[in-house]
Amino acid sequence: MRDIPHFFWACILAFVWMWVWSVTEPANARARGSAPIVYKIVVRRPGAWARCTATAITPRRLLTAKHCVWTAQGLQEAFLVSDERMRPLQLEAFADDGAGDWAVLELAQGTTPLPDPRQIALSGPAQGEALCFTGLGCDGTAQERCGTYSAPLTAHIMFLTDLLLCPGDSGGPLYTSRGEIVGVASATSKDGKAFSLFSRPPAQ
Repeated sequence: MRDIPHFFWACILAFVWMWVWSVTEPANARARGSAPIVYKIVVRRPGAWARCTATAITPRRLLTAKHCVWTAQGLQEAFLVSDERMRPLQLEAFADDGAGDWAVLELAQGTTPLPDPRQIALSGPAQGEALCFTGLGCDGTAQERCGTYSAPLTAHIMFLTDLLLCPGDSGGPLYTSRGEIVGVASATSKDGKAFSLFSRPPAQ
């Protein structure tokens, strides 16, 4: 019976430690756990194939980066890679020149609907807010990385610190702890500084 008080106080200390950890945990970690499903898209370009990341915003529409599917030569042929098949995609909408780097692609009628579509946030993130990104570029698997929202560079481009992108991450979603999409991966630093640029898509 003399061990009971020790056990009681051990439980109290454990509870207090868990509470302190929860309120002092880095904001980046709290933004995790709401990652949307991401999809690999491949684009046929003159003399080569390119790959990008996309995410579903409706059961038949995917959000990605405009530069993935639109080049100086115009619209490029794009496909969704799913279940070892390539399903053709049609360009539904895209940003005007100077108005961001986003595009919406649509699957053909009769194709299997995409699960877990995500909503585009009605408003942008707050300065200092923890945001997370998921892309397929680093090793071909979905990897979540988080950073801190700094400030908008323009009305359509956002600046995020502490986060670097890999080739193939372009078009991947930037999202809040609620899972709402606030940006599309557009560019990253090439001089060793950890920051990336994301394009703000219009709300649905």
